[in-house]
Amino acid sequence: MQAEHDTLYQFARNTGIGQTQDEFKQTCASGGFCSNGGGNEHDVLIQPSGRRVLKITQPGNGYGARSRLTDYLENHLMANILFGDDIRVEYIVYGTHREDMPMIVVSQPFIEGTRASEEEISSFWESLDFRKCSRHSFRHPCGTTIHDARPDNIYRSPDGFLFPIDVQVLHGMRYLRYKLLQLLAGQA
Repeated sequence: MQAEHDTLYQFARNTGIGQTQDEFKQTCASGGFCSNGGGNEHDVLIQPSGRRVLKITQPGNGYGARSRLTDYLENHLMANILFGDDIRVEYIVYGTHREDMPMIVVSQPFIEGTRASEEEISSFWESLDFRKCSRHSFRHPCGTTIHDARPDNIYRSPDGFLFPIDVQVLHGMRYLRYKLLQLLAGQA
């Protein structure tokens, strides 16, 4: 874990996106962000314009559902590639002490809509050739698995499109490889 923390601190220094906790509180206050609760992994703030949300990792819980930094970042990358999301790393918020876990602040487009129903979620994944493998998990024949695909994490826009906003993608590169091979074979 300390190697992950050191890597984040170095990245923050190299890119200029590091902030102390007090600086980050000031950034949020001056930006007019308002709290929108959150879940087990993140505290969530909404921009006053309503265009993006900030998701702040909760210290002490590791990074996301799988805890490791690399899994957390890969999950966001796969969401961007596979679902057309636009998740960005905005800030690294330093802990009080060097050994403290730095918080990662990502932003994501705000999705206007309502929670999708269980039936809509199943239909959505099935349309992409994923099959239900447990209550909120779906697996593709290539081996990619989507976890935590529950109504809190998938929204339906007013025009009826579904948007995964906080699902877990395991082995996402397999699905990407599968789609690329389909494209090359002229089947996509």
